[in-house]
Amino acid sequence: MFPKKGNSMASDAVAVPDSALAKAATDLLTAAAPQVLVNHCRRTYQFGWALGNRRGWKVDRETLYICATLHDLGLTEKYDGPAGFEVQGAAAAESFLIERGCPPERATLVKDAIALHLDGVAAVNDPRPEVVLTAMGTGLDTHGFRVDEIDSRFLDKVVENWPRLGFREWLRRACFDQAERKPESQVAWWVNGGYMGPDIGNPPFTE
Repeated sequence: MFPKKGNSMASDAVAVPDSALAKAATDLLTAAAPQVLVNHCRRTYQFGWALGNRRGWKVDRETLYICATLHDLGLTEKYDGPAGFEVQGAAAAESFLIERGCPPERATLVKDAIALHLDGVAAVNDPRPEVVLTAMGTGLDTHGFRVDEIDSRFLDKVVENWPRLGFREWLRRACFDQAERKPESQVAWWVNGGYMGPDIGNPPFTE
């Protein structure tokens, strides 16, 4: 899908894009989400970038940051709605970008990355690296997927910078609530399939 290289990842955290759009995305998230969810989104960006770097993929850093930052907006009270949280969040992120004059193609990419991040098959087979890495980054943070690809020093640094704050149990409660209210949603499939148990994939993180 993309050229691969044997790049390694240093133990330092990845720099956040210093742009007005990235800052606006951060502000949108922090105004709506509790700190436990904010930190998850920040870790998602870190892990997604690291996995892309390991593969030697050419990734738009700002776009990946926006995807990761906004991917769980639908789990907040402000952006909740009748559809699954990934669909609600995708629509909110697309509107955010369009209102700021982003090209439609970029707004669509971000929308798709967020809408697909719960669908591991569709997301990882998408030709756009930012879509793939949004799903990979969140999958690593929630379930420990591909954790063996990441240097343990980098993992420790990311969790040190953005503590988990009991994220695992917070996410379980949020997903069970979504599944109960929206039985046709993607997250209901995850819950009903037993993928949101107490250990949630047993990721190597202390909560």
